[in-house]
Amino acid sequence: MKKEIATKIKQMQAVGVGYRLIATKTGLKVDTVKKHCKHPTTGNRIQPPYLPISQSYLKQANSIWLLIYQVVKENCTSDYKGATPADDDPMEHLLRSRGL
Repeated sequence: MKKEIATKIKQMQAVGVGYRLIATKTGLKVDTVKKHCKHPTTGNRIQPPYLPISQSYLKQANSIWLLIYQVVKENCTSDYKGATPADDDPMEHLLRSRGL
Protein backbone atom coordinates (compact mmCIF):
# COMPACT_ATOMS: atom_id res chain seq x y z
CA MET A 1 0.00 0.00 0.00
CA LYS A 2 1.28 3.45 -0.88
CA LYS A 3 2.27 5.74 1.94
CA GLU A 4 -0.13 8.45 0.71
CA ILE A 5 -3.13 6.11 0.87
CA ALA A 6 -2.10 4.83 4.30
CA THR A 7 -1.85 8.41 5.57
CA LYS A 8 -5.25 9.27 4.07
CA ILE A 9 -6.82 6.22 5.76
CA LYS A 10 -5.35 7.18 9.14
CA GLN A 11 -6.56 10.77 8.78
CA MET A 12 -10.08 9.70 7.86
CA GLN A 13 -10.19 7.19 10.70
CA ALA A 14 -8.98 9.83 13.17
CA VAL A 15 -12.06 11.96 12.50
CA GLY A 16 -14.39 8.97 12.84
CA VAL A 17 -15.09 8.02 9.21
CA GLY A 18 -16.31 4.43 8.85
CA TYR A 19 -14.61 1.58 6.99
CA ARG A 20 -17.04 1.56 4.07
CA LEU A 21 -16.73 5.26 3.35
CA ILE A 22 -12.93 5.07 3.60
CA ALA A 23 -12.96 2.13 1.18
CA THR A 24 -15.20 4.03 -1.25
CA LYS A 25 -13.04 7.16 -1.17
CA THR A 26 -9.72 5.32 -1.50
CA GLY A 27 -10.87 2.65 -3.96
CA LEU A 28 -9.82 -0.21 -1.69
CA LYS A 29 -11.78 -3.19 -0.42
CA VAL A 30 -13.45 -2.86 2.97
CA ASP A 31 -11.43 -5.79 4.37
CA THR A 32 -8.18 -4.11 3.34
CA VAL A 33 -9.20 -0.92 5.11
CA LYS A 34 -10.22 -2.89 8.23
CA LYS A 35 -6.85 -4.66 8.33
CA HIS A 36 -5.02 -1.36 8.02
CA CYS A 37 -7.09 0.26 10.79
CA LYS A 38 -6.28 -2.41 13.38
CA HIS A 39 -3.77 -1.82 16.17
CA PRO A 40 -0.48 -3.49 15.20
CA THR A 41 0.05 -5.39 18.46
CA THR A 42 -3.42 -6.00 19.90
CA GLY A 43 -5.41 -6.33 16.68
CA ASN A 44 -8.22 -4.22 18.13
CA ARG A 45 -9.80 -1.28 16.35
CA ILE A 46 -7.93 1.98 16.88
CA GLN A 47 -10.12 4.53 18.66
CA PRO A 48 -10.37 8.05 17.25
CA PRO A 49 -8.39 10.43 19.48
CA TYR A 50 -11.26 12.90 19.84
CA LEU A 51 -13.39 10.68 22.09
CA PRO A 52 -10.98 10.63 25.06
CA ILE A 53 -10.26 14.34 24.55
CA SER A 54 -13.96 15.24 24.75
CA GLN A 55 -14.51 12.98 27.77
CA SER A 56 -11.58 14.60 29.55
CA TYR A 57 -12.90 18.08 28.76
CA LEU A 58 -16.37 17.26 30.10
CA LYS A 59 -14.87 15.80 33.27
CA GLN A 60 -12.78 18.94 33.85
CA ALA A 61 -15.73 21.24 33.14
CA ASN A 62 -17.94 19.31 35.55
CA SER A 63 -15.36 19.35 38.35
CA ILE A 64 -14.78 23.11 37.91
CA TRP A 65 -18.52 23.77 37.94
CA LEU A 66 -18.90 21.75 41.16
CA LEU A 67 -16.01 23.68 42.72
CA ILE A 68 -17.61 27.03 41.82
CA TYR A 69 -20.98 25.82 43.14
CA GLN A 70 -19.38 24.74 46.43
CA VAL A 71 -17.63 28.11 46.91
CA VAL A 72 -20.86 30.02 46.23
CA LYS A 73 -22.80 27.71 48.55
CA GLU A 74 -20.30 28.19 51.39
CA ASN A 75 -20.17 31.98 50.99
CA CYS A 76 -23.89 32.59 50.51
CA THR A 77 -25.36 34.59 53.42
CA SER A 78 -29.02 34.11 52.54
CA ASP A 79 -31.18 31.89 50.38
CA TYR A 80 -31.69 33.14 46.86
CA LYS A 81 -35.30 33.25 45.72
CA GLY A 82 -35.34 34.63 42.23
CA ALA A 83 -36.03 33.67 38.66
CA THR A 84 -34.26 30.41 37.98
CA PRO A 85 -34.87 27.67 35.45
CA ALA A 86 -36.36 25.63 38.28
CA ASP A 87 -39.18 28.21 38.62
CA ASP A 88 -40.45 27.20 35.19
CA ASP A 89 -40.50 23.51 36.07
CA PRO A 90 -44.03 22.16 36.72
CA MET A 91 -42.68 19.54 39.14
CA GLU A 92 -41.03 22.28 41.24
CA HIS A 93 -44.35 24.17 41.39
CA LEU A 94 -46.16 21.01 42.48
CA LEU A 95 -43.64 20.20 45.21
CA ARG A 96 -43.55 23.77 46.52
CA SER A 97 -47.36 23.96 46.65
CA ARG A 98 -47.43 20.83 48.83
CA GLY A 99 -44.71 22.13 51.12
CA LEU A 100 -42.11 19.55 50.11
